[in-house]
Amino acid sequence: MDSENTAEVKISELLGEALDELEPPEIYNRFMKHLVAEGADEDALAQFCLDMAQLSNQLIAERCLTGAYKITRVLAEYWQYSESQNLLGVMFSCGAGVEQDDAVAMYWFNKAADQGHEAAKVDCEGIYNAYKQNLSHDDFDDVLHAVVTMCENGSVYIPLDPAKAEYWLDRQTAENREAE
Repeated sequence: MDSENTAEVKISELLGEALDELEPPEIYNRFMKHLVAEGADEDALAQFCLDMAQLSNQLIAERCLTGAYKITRVLAEYWQYSESQNLLGVMFSCGAGVEQDDAVAMYWFNKAADQGHEAAKVDCEGIYNAYKQNLSHDDFDDVLHAVVTMCENGSVYIPLDPAKAEYWLDRQTAENREAE
């Protein structure tokens, strides 16, 4: 770890080991242990999330994209932080620190859009419409099916999310009806 990567050092101090050694669920558990030990109330939790989001942004600036992904994933998944959900959408859309995957990007953009994040809504619909216009119906159906399946079963990059599985299945069904 470079001594210049100050965000990574701060997070490693908080976690007790290098960020690279941990996966998002363990990071969340360690963050929660820290917050409980500190006797954190709702305001302290909100401030903690803001601080972690700033550290994630600093990791991005320092080109520590894997670490930024892990912190951002914790904020997006466990604390439903819309800015982090949007950032995950951007990361997956661009392949920044993760493998590029527009289906996963649509999921995270849609999660952020549900909380009123307007840029995420535009990005989700942009990917959706680009696929709809540029893929065959069968290929587009396969993309929507992949999102449904990831939501139904959980995946490395999408948590188990039955409500979103239903949402994406409804969209897939509507597209199939429209194509008939």
